[in-house]
Amino acid sequence: GIESYAAVPLFKLNGDYIGTLCALDTKPNDLSEDILETFELFGTLIAYELEFEERSREKTEALKLSEQSNESKARFMSILGHDLRSPLNTIVMAANVQKIDKISSDKKTELANTILKTAKRMQYLIEDLLDTTQSLQGNKILIERKQIDLNDVCKQIINEFTTANPTIIIDFYSQGNCQGEWDEGRIGQVLSNLLSNAISYGDIRKPIKVDLIEDCGEVILQVNNQGSLIAEDVMKNLFTPFWRGARKKANSSGLGLGLYVVKQIVESHNGEVSVKSNKEYGTTFTVKFKIRFAEFPN
Repeated sequence: GIESYAAVPLFKLNGDYIGTLCALDTKPNDLSEDILETFELFGTLIAYELEFEERSREKTEALKLSEQSNESKARFMSILGHDLRSPLNTIVMAANVQKIDKISSDKKTELANTILKTAKRMQYLIEDLLDTTQSLQGNKILIERKQIDLNDVCKQIINEFTTANPTIIIDFYSQGNCQGEWDEGRIGQVLSNLLSNAISYGDIRKPIKVDLIEDCGEVILQVNNQGSLIAEDVMKNLFTPFWRGARKKANSSGLGLGLYVVKQIVESHNGEVSVKSNKEYGTTFTVKFKIRFAEFPN
């Protein structure tokens, strides 16, 4: 039923096409040159206004991102200073006590172990920071594959954690042939970060469960703890770098990079990581790796 129609294209100042301004009427109209010229000018005015609004939105978003970036940098420097200062103070105090002649050899050994454990904690923080920096710059975390048995890797890491945390119970269950080609150090880093997370947020009165299962050409690594459940809105940000919104314990430390690094390492192995948290089973992080088959000696 349209009897009259007029249309003009809308362009940005640089010539990019935006759309078309249309005028429709169910009655026939005699569109004179003056009317068409006015319509074209009206279209040009609308195009400029749309472009102005778009540029205004872009500038506003850029300003917000800049403010968020500055805030993130300040927060990160604060966290980094806090999390490195604490272990450094421990090392300095233990070293000063060791200088006292009257302390026993057993006490000196205990202090030496404290220094070693604390230095390793700092090492993990720095390694996570370096890995994150590489990843945020667009570089994938480098992996070096070699033939390994993930059972051996898990046992080694679990032994290190139980030695450093004698009050923590870690139950390890393994099933199937978990041999393949992976980066041994990086897989150890994945399990270390997941165990650190479980210790920080789990109920230390209940055991942490580590399951390693080979199933249909892939290896499934699960770390479970019985701590407070993770809310849905928190779960969305768990693998975001420098995010520590879920931290509720005063003794929790770290830069908020552990789970982000886990995700990057897993994806570098073409795997996937996920998390579930419910009343029945607690919180479980699941890592899946496709087995890259290689020939192993009999």
